[in-house]
Amino acid sequence: TDYVQRIQDRILEEYRKLGFEQTTIEVFTYESTESQRHVSFKIKEGPRVQVKRVKFDGNVAFSEEDLLEQFERGSSSVLSRNYYVAKDVEAAANLVAEWMRSKGYLTSRIISVNKEYVRGMEQVQLTVYLYEGEQT
Repeated sequence: TDYVQRIQDRILEEYRKLGFEQTTIEVFTYESTESQRHVSFKIKEGPRVQVKRVKFDGNVAFSEEDLLEQFERGSSSVLSRNYYVAKDVEAAANLVAEWMRSKGYLTSRIISVNKEYVRGMEQVQLTVYLYEGEQT
């Protein structure tokens, strides 16, 4: 069943890359003979989760607008269409930290990114907690 789990994980990963954060997969298997095994996947996509808002916490030297502009520049094509993809959000946030470091805040970093579901489970508000550090 290891390979079945790997296939299931891969399918979930592909759906999540497209913004389907709530996709679920049921696996059905049966063996017709000793050498044959049949596997079926029942996939429920769920809604695509949209990013309603991105805000920053911990910024003093940089404006919310500047940080948001850098976040959007680092966004993947799916995230730039406001669909939530966890890995893409992390990557865009890390690019914001890189940008802050390029401005002389060498110890700046992202502490965490918090997501809060709104409107049921169809939208998220993101809060990027960051540490600017001292300008050097």
